[in-house]
Amino acid sequence: MKDTLGRENRKIADRRCNECGKVYRPKREGSKYCSYPCMWKHNGKNQGQAVDHETWWVNSKGYVEGRVWRNGKCFRIKRARWVMEQYLNRPLMRGEEPHHKNEIKTDDRIENLELKEHGKHSSDHNEGRTHKNGYKMHLSDEERQRRSAWMSELHRRERLLSDV
Repeated sequence: MKDTLGRENRKIADRRCNECGKVYRPKREGSKYCSYPCMWKHNGKNQGQAVDHETWWVNSKGYVEGRVWRNGKCFRIKRARWVMEQYLNRPLMRGEEPHHKNEIKTDDRIENLELKEHGKHSSDHNEGRTHKNGYKMHLSDEERQRRSAWMSELHRRERLLSDV
């Protein structure tokens, strides 16, 4: 196949864009559109960003997660958190977490959700947990106090260095 200069070095013939109808020179065999904007127009995208609608899926840990739009920006969020925010009519604070009462991660009905502080939520879930052998350290009260003082001093030094 000849190129525009008459040379025999073209493998893929010129095509007509599926979106705008313009004749273009494809870079690969599977090309259907002359440009990214034409491809985005056809595929329901707006300059590479998803259209203003929610998209949900189940993540690897079993929670329903998705993309939602807030003030013209796209955010990735768990659906339980999104449902709770809609119910309370405000964004959740950093330390607030929605808890599934029936322990089913995909059941995001508002009747099944309750708002808990992060620490309380963690301690409630770890309450009945059995740890593997060797996990607990069985420290004496003196050793626990010594380690606590050591970490406090370490954090104090880090704060002093960051203030400088």
